[in-house]
Amino acid sequence: MTGRQEIRIGNCSGAAGDGPGQIYRLATEGPLDAVFADYLAEAKQAEVEAAQKAGTAEQFPHLDIDGQDLSASENRVVSANAWHGWSDMDYDGLAGGLIAGHLTECGPYTTGGNFWGFKSIPNPVRVGYLIVEVYDDGSSVITMHPGSNGAVAVDTVKAQLVYEVQGPNYLNPDVVAHLEDIRIDQDTTNRVRETSVKGGRPPPTTKLAVCGFGGYQAEICTFAVGLDIKEKVELQRKQILDYLDQSLFSTIAIDAYGSVPEDPKSQKETAVMIRHFVHYRWLYRELWGICACTAGRDSGAVLGEALVIVGRHV
Repeated sequence: MTGRQEIRIGNCSGAAGDGPGQIYRLATEGPLDAVFADYLAEAKQAEVEAAQKAGTAEQFPHLDIDGQDLSASENRVVSANAWHGWSDMDYDGLAGGLIAGHLTECGPYTTGGNFWGFKSIPNPVRVGYLIVEVYDDGSSVITMHPGSNGAVAVDTVKAQLVYEVQGPNYLNPDVVAHLEDIRIDQDTTNRVRETSVKGGRPPPTTKLAVCGFGGYQAEICTFAVGLDIKEKVELQRKQILDYLDQSLFSTIAIDAYGSVPEDPKSQKETAVMIRHFVHYRWLYRELWGICACTAGRDSGAVLGEALVIVGRHV
């Protein structure tokens, strides 16, 4: 350990859909030493792999830290360990860095953006993105820039701590973090301190994602309007299922969402959404043709038109 002061790291993204504007917010609203983004989440990895096979993947330069190409580095959790000089045997420090990253990886989850106790969060709109201050003993403080919406509290941090963990031991290729003795304490307003993280040797195995072609999913929404909603939904279900060769699909679901009040004041209040979903080995055009033409035209006066069409390769 070097005894250096803490390093302040901000997270500007929890998924590929988070906008790059959060980088600017973090960089301009207060002091930071580094900013990271979790743009390589699960869905994005599958997308990148498909793009590589198609030869359309974007090419990006390698990251460098202290002039060293990261692709040549092994057994390193950056950047807190690089700052504090942890070796690959400093298991407590590495485990603390792992937990600090885990608590901040999902962007604004820990500031109240996705929290079961959302009613207790002040102004949970455009909430702040997280900052973690990592100390040389592996402890950290979870916070956000002053004046940010949302909240950093013991319960928001604990909710993220147990997210996507396998049990009392959080496995990582560099270290195992033992969760039983972690302390989560409110330091001051919007500052939560995490201490007492213990680490162990890296596990002998690691998680491997095996991806394969799973066919296609298609989803389309139609609307039943006015009287006899239940009967209209059932009629559309019969029309669709009679037209389809059901043996070709692994999943077919036709479900209604919503209800009509006893005394509706507008046509909008009489509309109920019907969601059609199928999983198929081939392209989704057949469902589109059925719902948009058969249901939308032949029965359009009764059922309404197809409005939303989504198809994706899985």
